[in-house]
Amino acid sequence: MFEGTYSNIHLKPKTRRSLLSERKGIESLLVKEELPEESEILLRYIEDLRGLLSFNSGVEVIQGIHALEANLNKLHDRYPGLELPNLNDFYQELASLLLQKYWEQRTNPLSEESTDHLFLESLFIAIEEEIYIWQEKIN
Repeated sequence: MFEGTYSNIHLKPKTRRSLLSERKGIESLLVKEELPEESEILLRYIEDLRGLLSFNSGVEVIQGIHALEANLNKLHDRYPGLELPNLNDFYQELASLLLQKYWEQRTNPLSEESTDHLFLESLFIAIEEEIYIWQEKIN
């Protein structure tokens, strides 16, 4: 009747080290004690952006963008003098993409693309542009 109720008692407890290994991207830098290098920050930022491309809905992508922005803000609060990426250029690029895609959809009477698909596609294009820009800065 109660089989498996206490089956997790024998599991190894999570240590600080195992918790650190589960964190990815910018979030993993928040638990480090030493000041991260600029190249490491950019690589983690790009990693987070690439992760957003795996989502299937606009809502998930937006939640991911907000989480990324929150982590960047936390990192900035922890290291105020550190030069960090911000999402202002991303939002500006996204706005123009959304306007362009919406205009294309409304002026083409044969377009069967849904507004949700249009929005998700615009998000992905803006994210890919952001990845490209930051990869160029690393190289």
